[in-house]
Amino acid sequence: MLLAATPFLVFLFASSSKYLRSLKAIIGIEPGAPALLLGFLLLLALFATGFLAARRWTVGDATPRGWWRPRAPRCRCTRSSSC
Repeated sequence: MLLAATPFLVFLFASSSKYLRSLKAIIGIEPGAPALLLGFLLLLALFATGFLAARRWTVGDATPRGWWRPRAPRCRCTRSSSC
């Protein structure tokens, strides 16, 4: 029930400047939080890139095809022509 009412409660708190301060206190948003979030996301992207690069370097082509390794295109040649 509370999850269904969450959008309305957020709108109610965000519509008034007095309630907006209360909402920030309830959620726990501190001054400088956007900069911390951006730094966290950049570090997360850096580590994910390093992990995927290390995995590709160590495992190579033996990895199963997945969302990060698309299939090679099929040959669409006719029998009379060679690929």
